[in-house]
Amino acid sequence: MIRNVFLLLLLGTGTLAASENRLLAFEVMDRLQEVLLPLYNQLEPSMVEGITEVKRNVSQLIFALEAKVIEQKAIHLQQAVDQELVIQEYVQTHHVDEECAPLVQELIDDDMDIAGYGFSNCIVSRVAEELQKEIDAMHAAGLWPEYRWLNTSLLGVFDGGNIFSEPAMLLTRLGEKQASLEEDSLLDFLPDLVENMEILEERLSSIETAYVQCLQINLLTLNMAFEIIKLQITQVCY
Repeated sequence: MIRNVFLLLLLGTGTLAASENRLLAFEVMDRLQEVLLPLYNQLEPSMVEGITEVKRNVSQLIFALEAKVIEQKAIHLQQAVDQELVIQEYVQTHHVDEECAPLVQELIDDDMDIAGYGFSNCIVSRVAEELQKEIDAMHAAGLWPEYRWLNTSLLGVFDGGNIFSEPAMLLTRLGEKQASLEEDSLLDFLPDLVENMEILEERLSSIETAYVQCLQINLLTLNMAFEIIKLQITQVCY
């Protein structure tokens, strides 16, 4: 009734086109509230379930990477300590000048400290920073679950549209959105999320490989430093 009175007033003061657009504007809102929202709500549980499952899997992938990182650090830490025990035994079984002995021990301690820094640097530069880059890239590309969900929003039909001057265009968009809702096509992005997760899994595997290589180089460098100490013991500190 209120709408009819409003339209009669428009007919008396405005153009016929304006009054028709106002009527269509009300139709836009009616279609949204009475048709599309109920359809959207029917799909929401499936959308939430699908997105939650993907996020859970992503979290599990990241947790698995972190677990492997910690495991590898423990393994290489033990190997570094084993190398230290070997060099300490070498010092004890070889004659070392009394004045030189404290310097040798200081070198061993310094080399271990540098190795410790290297272990931490491997985690930060090869894992933490690279992992953050991958997550940021997914966000930037709109591949993160919440971003894809937002792309399915009903509100997108209003992008670049004017409900007062172009209500017919909005109704057309609503019709297209209704068709996609009725066909459940809004859920089509879920397989893409699974594919994105597989890509992420591959990249996390590459991060793990680079991390292990970093640890190995760190151990190799420590071993080379200890070999130099052995040479100093036999050639300088005897």
